[in-house]
Amino acid sequence: MRILSGIFVALSFSLVVPQTTEAAYRLTVGVAPFSHDVSTLKEEESETTSVPPEDDEAIVIPGLDGMEIEIEEAEKTEEEVAEEAAALSAAIIQPEFERASLEIRNAEALALQNYLRIMLDKKGGELFDKVINAPAGVNSSSSLAASVDLWVEVTVEAANAEKFAIRVNASTSAGESILKNKKFSQAIAKDVFVNSKNQLKEGYHETLSKVSEAIVSGLKAKNLKGDYDRYEDFTNLKFAVYMAPEVFNRDNYLNRRGSKIKSLPSEDDSYYREALEARLATVEIYQNFDSNVVETGRSKSYSSYAVWRYRSFLAANEYLEARKEIKALQGKIAKAVALKLLGPIVINEFLKNNNVAQELGLGEDFDKIQDAAVIILTLKSLSDIFMIQGGRIQFNEEKLRQSDSNFGKKFTERREKIGELSVDSNVHAEKLIELQKSFTHDLAPIDIEYRGRSFTLTGQIEDKVAALQRILREDYKQSVSQA
Repeated sequence: MRILSGIFVALSFSLVVPQTTEAAYRLTVGVAPFSHDVSTLKEEESETTSVPPEDDEAIVIPGLDGMEIEIEEAEKTEEEVAEEAAALSAAIIQPEFERASLEIRNAEALALQNYLRIMLDKKGGELFDKVINAPAGVNSSSSLAASVDLWVEVTVEAANAEKFAIRVNASTSAGESILKNKKFSQAIAKDVFVNSKNQLKEGYHETLSKVSEAIVSGLKAKNLKGDYDRYEDFTNLKFAVYMAPEVFNRDNYLNRRGSKIKSLPSEDDSYYREALEARLATVEIYQNFDSNVVETGRSKSYSSYAVWRYRSFLAANEYLEARKEIKALQGKIAKAVALKLLGPIVINEFLKNNNVAQELGLGEDFDKIQDAAVIILTLKSLSDIFMIQGGRIQFNEEKLRQSDSNFGKKFTERREKIGELSVDSNVHAEKLIELQKSFTHDLAPIDIEYRGRSFTLTGQIEDKVAALQRILREDYKQSVSQA
């Protein structure tokens, strides 16, 4: 049984104690759950790599026991080796790194949402009072979004072995767009996931750090005079309109864009005073819900997610490298065939310049090879082994075994490595899926205390969140009816 208590007493005290006029207003920020666009299934090639700057290092990921996760080489059982050989006897299927299951995506959303919260806290400094994770199912039309000064939404557009790309929206209660569909991305390489000690770190740190910096700099640009206290009136009004639109007609208080305040309710207005109290309690209850209810599941899944992501990346990266090498080989073959009519000297020079000799195991002395047709035949026989179709590398198993070329040997080694990594990532994926399911399906009731009243939330996490939002609205209505 989890308990969220002590909220009403703390909030009531803050309302009684007068606020000093010298203290600068600090913003409350809500971070929406990350969503995944269908474009995460789309593969886009990138040739550059990027590493987070040394003075802004990604946070190393702790394991379930609190220790930093160290990555060791995966070991295969005999059964796994046999299964791998059977599965890859005629084709290598592209590892499903960017085609993750819903449970894995949900775990990723929890992890990245919280990491962005940490970065905003760090980059914002004294600018932010609270940065709160919105639970799953809570969006821009929720009571939490209405109660914060800044609302942030992130959509993942690509998360594959070559790039991580997101689209960000951030807007204030004053109707300002700090970021509007702003895109951020980074190229992916092995060293973004592990540090020099082979410990896991947050691979998408560079992007989420840049998002935080852009939001903070955008806010400062909108408030060159440091007039952040104006957001308090906007947020209070917005929340009052949200909670009681029949009492606080929006058009009476705000312009159409919500960027100017026409008037403020009277300080003696009991409905407005209730709204102010309800807003502070709403912020507090969501923050407690995240730290006391969601945090346990997020911490467990984050560790497993990070390991799955790294292993899956390695498998997907090896696949992409194999595919690139096959395409490059086929390109060289096409070029050699096109040069055939120009004679063996031209072809030999081309093959030397493109390192084809080493790939074929022919040696580097092409002066002894005079028959261009023989060279092309050797290349063609190797090219006949491979064919790329969609997300599969198909190959002739028998011809591959007969080939003694360096290229064929290298491909065989890479194929075995892809299989090994795929088996390992699948094991971690299954663990992560089970963790996420157990968290989402947690039916244990949760007791909360909100504005002096006790409530019990039951059902799955989504049911609890829905019930929480109903409680907030119904309690406010009951409060104003008695005012």
